[in-house]
Amino acid sequence: MPQQPQAQPSPTPPKKKKIRVPRVVNGVEQMVEIEVDDVAGPGWGPNDKHALLNHRLTRVDGPLKVTGAANYTYDVRLPKMLYGRILRCPHGHARLKKFDSAAASAMPGSAA
Repeated sequence: MPQQPQAQPSPTPPKKKKIRVPRVVNGVEQMVEIEVDDVAGPGWGPNDKHALLNHRLTRVDGPLKVTGAANYTYDVRLPKMLYGRILRCPHGHARLKKFDSAAASAMPGSAA
């Protein structure tokens, strides 16, 4: 009699675990619980093989910031640089009906 092939055991499904993650629903961030496989991803390898992870990094800008010598965006002055200002209406739902820039244009140094 020919032998019947034996049925292979079905692989066991991976274990599940529940984790909490932030989700934005209708503009509101809420913590929701989701179920994921409890399987580890690929390993990172030994710590001594990493170039950046698990090593102290020197802050290049640290001494400049501490001494006050660092240049920030506010410190930059370019030739012919213009400055702008946004004026908002103090009333919540008001609509602008007209705007007269003559007074602003008359100011010295104005580009309006």
